[in-house]
Amino acid sequence: MRIGINSAAMSGGIQENSKYKPQSGFHIGPSFSYAFSDLMGIRGELIFSQKGSAFEYTGPSYFTIRKNAEFIATSGVRTMRMAINNNYLDIPLSFYTLFFEHLDVSIGAYASALVGSSVKGDIEYMGKRDNSSAVVGPLKFLLDGNYFGNKAGAVSGATTQTIKLEGDQITLPERLGAYYEYRTKPSGNKYNLVDYGLTGAIHYRLSGGLYAGLRYQYGLSDVSNNKFDISYRSLSPAKEFVLVPEKLKNRTLQFSIMLQL
Repeated sequence: MRIGINSAAMSGGIQENSKYKPQSGFHIGPSFSYAFSDLMGIRGELIFSQKGSAFEYTGPSYFTIRKNAEFIATSGVRTMRMAINNNYLDIPLSFYTLFFEHLDVSIGAYASALVGSSVKGDIEYMGKRDNSSAVVGPLKFLLDGNYFGNKAGAVSGATTQTIKLEGDQITLPERLGAYYEYRTKPSGNKYNLVDYGLTGAIHYRLSGGLYAGLRYQYGLSDVSNNKFDISYRSLSPAKEFVLVPEKLKNRTLQFSIMLQL
């Protein structure tokens, strides 16, 4: 059995004015081992692991206001903070060897299946209506979305706010779903269902089969669905999303207590 905490982030973001940062999670699951000798063997696991990343964007941007069936394009500046929570079932397989009686070093690979994907955060926005001097904002929204379940334009909860735009009263939600800013949602979901990569670990045997240790998972696959890699800087002349495909890869440091039977 292994249990512990994660420090996870996505690497490979290329969008201007944005950054991915580590965030914490946990992992837990059974561990199985087969010893070739007193000094070496193989270890397999089935681990539930919270990964993902913190994401921030601050810079020139846009926001499309929904007014009944009308979409009102605006341009301005946004600050967006997101906690992307991706839950995986990990299957690591590694070769381990014992040094100096208490030190266990292992290397191997892992494969993962994404079983849950959500986002929480907030957006602050200030701008003007396109082709007009009408001021929009300041607007503030909470993000509370499910990348698996939400549809285009979905909101999270019934709480609303009212803004005035060129004399009109417009009702907007306070809590946005994962794909609220989409007019139509592409097929699939924002993050790919499969991940894989390399893993390396070092453990110190405390007593018997009880270990404390560190493990690093180096993702090799692009976990981002490129159909959802949108630019937050600007829209196309037709007021559609501009795609900026990123190759986002998981990087996860795990601090664990492990009981090896």
